Amino acid sequence: MSGNSNAHRVQIIIAIIGLIGTIAAALIANWDKIFSRSEKPVIETRLSPDDQTAPIPKVNPPPPPQPQLTGTYTGYSIEGATRYPIRITLQRTGNRVTGSYVQAGQRGTVRGTVTGNKLRYEWILGGYQGQGVSIIDSSQISGTWGYGNSVDNGGTLYATAQ
Repeated sequence: MSGNSNAHRVQIIIAIIGLIGTIAAALIANWDKIFSRSEKPVIETRLSPDDQTAPIPKVNPPPPPQPQLTGTYTGYSIEGATRYPIRITLQRTGNRVTGSYVQAGQRGTVRGTVTGNKLRYEWILGGYQGQGVSIIDSSQISGTWGYGNSVDNGGTLYATAQ
């Protein structure tokens, strides 16, 4: 009977280890949902009814300034193991961006739209065309580009304003 009792204990221990593993996997898979960083709440201040002054209205902070993007950027584009120097000239009007670039001695064109600090664009170079998405951070552009309808199956782009 002692052997049978030990067998049950081993089964219970294995079941507990499996349960702990399942909980740990669920925690890791959902870490960003459990411990997400949300924006700081805006605090609304109300005065007591005895106070004779008007209540302070709820005010949200202004949106961050839009990146300029008009100008010349130099950097490189990486496709696989190959790094190509690139020079990009952009013109921004409202949320629309147009421009041209030279990569590995070939001239291409680019056009896209800016939303916040994200530039989504279409490019043409030689007989190729595709799309890309980049983040504008101060005087830098970095992102991915792709062939056809993909924005990331081609490579990466890094450029700095000149």
